Amino acid sequence: MDVESMMSNYVKHYALPVLLALVIGVCIPLYAVYLAGSDVNLNAFSFIEVVLIVWGVGALFLVLMAVVLGALKLRWLSDLVMYYVLFWVIIAGFIFPLVERAGMVELDKLPTHTLNLVIVSLSALVMTVLTFTRLKSAVQLFAVVLTVGSVGAAMPTFYDMMTRPDADQSVERFLTLSNKSNVLVLSFDGLAGNVAARVLEADPELKKVFGDFVFFNNAVSTAPATVASLRSEVLGNIDFRALSENSKEVDKKLKDNVNSIQREINAQSDVMTYGVYGDFNPDVNARVAPGALAKRLQGQQLSNAFDIYTYAAARVGTGYLSGIVGDGVANLKKTLLGKYNLERMTEHKGASWDAEGTLQVDDLIELTHKLKTGESPRVVRYMHFLHTHFPVDFDETCQYRSDDAQWFAANQNLQGLLNETRCSLQQAAGVIEKLKALGVYDKTLLVLKSDHGAVAHYFEEAPDSYTINGHSLWGYNRYRPLLMVKAESVNNEAMSVNNDPVSLSDLAKTLCLKSQTPSAECDRYPGLDLLGDRDVKTDPYLYIDVVKDAKSSYTFDEQKTAKLLREADIVSAFKKSGEVVFGGPGALYEQRLDDLGQLNAALARYYEVNGAYPKSDQWDGIYSSWGRSAPDWIRGLAPTYIPKLIQDPTNTDSPTLQYLYSSNGVDYKLIAHGDIKSCQLAAASAPQRVDPARNCWAFGYWSAGAVNW
Repeated sequence: MDVESMMSNYVKHYALPVLLALVIGVCIPLYAVYLAGSDVNLNAFSFIEVVLIVWGVGALFLVLMAVVLGALKLRWLSDLVMYYVLFWVIIAGFIFPLVERAGMVELDKLPTHTLNLVIVSLSALVMTVLTFTRLKSAVQLFAVVLTVGSVGAAMPTFYDMMTRPDADQSVERFLTLSNKSNVLVLSFDGLAGNVAARVLEADPELKKVFGDFVFFNNAVSTAPATVASLRSEVLGNIDFRALSENSKEVDKKLKDNVNSIQREINAQSDVMTYGVYGDFNPDVNARVAPGALAKRLQGQQLSNAFDIYTYAAARVGTGYLSGIVGDGVANLKKTLLGKYNLERMTEHKGASWDAEGTLQVDDLIELTHKLKTGESPRVVRYMHFLHTHFPVDFDETCQYRSDDAQWFAANQNLQGLLNETRCSLQQAAGVIEKLKALGVYDKTLLVLKSDHGAVAHYFEEAPDSYTINGHSLWGYNRYRPLLMVKAESVNNEAMSVNNDPVSLSDLAKTLCLKSQTPSAECDRYPGLDLLGDRDVKTDPYLYIDVVKDAKSSYTFDEQKTAKLLREADIVSAFKKSGEVVFGGPGALYEQRLDDLGQLNAALARYYEVNGAYPKSDQWDGIYSSWGRSAPDWIRGLAPTYIPKLIQDPTNTDSPTLQYLYSSNGVDYKLIAHGDIKSCQLAAASAPQRVDPARNCWAFGYWSAGAVNW
């Protein structure tokens, strides 16, 4: 073999590890950024800095490995392993990720997608084998096309990152309000309206600060996730699923719809957004990135760039690899980013995405301190802060505490929510005091809100403890956000509490009608005027995104839409939609109590007609170990006195967990048997229903002669 051929052969051989390092270190992370969208806050130049370092270090390591194996005359093994890893990473990273989707779950706890794991391992093996055959060129072409196509799809996102405006100039403009007219939307992620109400009732002095506000006690959000909720907020009460089941297709069809932010821009207002609201702001020069206000931007962006590798590791190596990479990234950040005072990112006891969100509290502090006024005729600011997102990270004094594992574990409950909500309301009160100090409070329409409520496991009482369609996170309370609105030039003695069935989506019409936009144009926003006539007949239905089942993620594509009547009883409205099944101890208890009430009423009607109760064998039920088991477990009751006999909502065949009935014709006892939690709830809310003969193993109804059966 001549020298030229040998050199060419060596170049080809060592190009493979460099290419593998490029795919792992650059391409897959870039694609992960593209998929994450607004869930990550990245600076393009910080990202480039990090990926180039990772690529360089990775390439050096892989080349050295190839050299060592070559020296040991195992070059074939080097090529075999690297081709297999390359194909594995490309297939898993771009097509078949190895983890299931499950929003707001730590990456190392994501469930493995078993089918994809099988597909990836077998596909990588087949493609590796084919590289040693005459089909080598075809396999390599496929890998190149797949990689280039996927990276190409991600490039517009990367371009948006590169063209973001200078942070200092944006901040200066963002902090300047009008001395004539302002609209401020101050949004806290995940604050529950009912929790806020409890905090305000317990603190009259704090409540007094919000005396000019209308507190909407019966507000709902249209989605359990931030982006989808904000979308309805700026576009109105729209059935987005009628447009498409695919979120990207929905966005395409909404392209020509003028949202609230665009409308104000068209009206020549000075409009800027902070945080996730930037997704709906077409002016990239008017978006402020989290971290910019508190001057944490550079260090935070570098930290975020390193964190992308934990997302990429989950896609190509399951949650197990993500955990290993995450630990390595955390240690690396401690070493390299110490000068940026980002201890919270490395010492946080929760997930990395939660740690990043907590930093936004510093932005709100800077905002409150540095707000000032200028000569713009009208200023509009939309701000969404993530530091209040679950889990609870701050105490009632707004002190960050989640670097303490014991405190973190002890505060993931209702009391923790109350404390953090108090912190947030105090922060909002600080903004109000600043507006008064600047002399623009009466010239400001101020919306204080959240995007959704809290997750079900923070609550023990119904209906807030209800889960929806078997999902452990996004239950009933997730749809009960905070919503308070103060119009310009109001002077009330006390905060007004309104119980009308309203929605965050009503803000689109409300803010339009309070702007300089001709009122006729506001008809494009379906909804009610929160500060005017709230006649529900003009907009009788709400379109609510709910999870399909226990495996659904927070994304629009994996949910379905429930059409709810606007009525005061939101629980009833959810049930009537036919799309929601409430679960959890509270929901089961309420359902059992309702079922027994219907059966007891039917027994009363039977007795009135027949002069006796239906007789039983012993303790009869659909399934029973103490009597007759049969579908007609109360003889003769259905369908004459009740359409059909009801089964326990768990639909189990366990004879212990059933509705049971016993009667000699003169007396009767009807009980829900076997669920101690339901019985405990009955003891708390309806103690007269607890069966005295069973020590809280059952509750129900009975005649006087059957009390001790």
